[in-house]
Amino acid sequence: MLKTWTSHAEYQQFIISNLSSFYKTFPKIIEELEPSISKLYCLDLDILGEILKPHYSNTGRPATLQPEIFRSFCLMLFQK
Repeated sequence: MLKTWTSHAEYQQFIISNLSSFYKTFPKIIEELEPSISKLYCLDLDILGEILKPHYSNTGRPATLQPEIFRSFCLMLFQK
């Protein structure tokens, strides 16, 4: 069972609000990670939630943070 799925728009808002303050303190790190950040910013996983939903059980503890797990996996691939 999928508990909640963070929408792409919510994720983009999260990126903008958190990275703007982080950039003021650590601009070099953000500039180095910019290609991966841009890819994640554009990676819309909303359709994936609908595709995966039928494959989760309707009983038991709900799965949480699923889009975040997929984004983490993609980031690991981007960064090698």
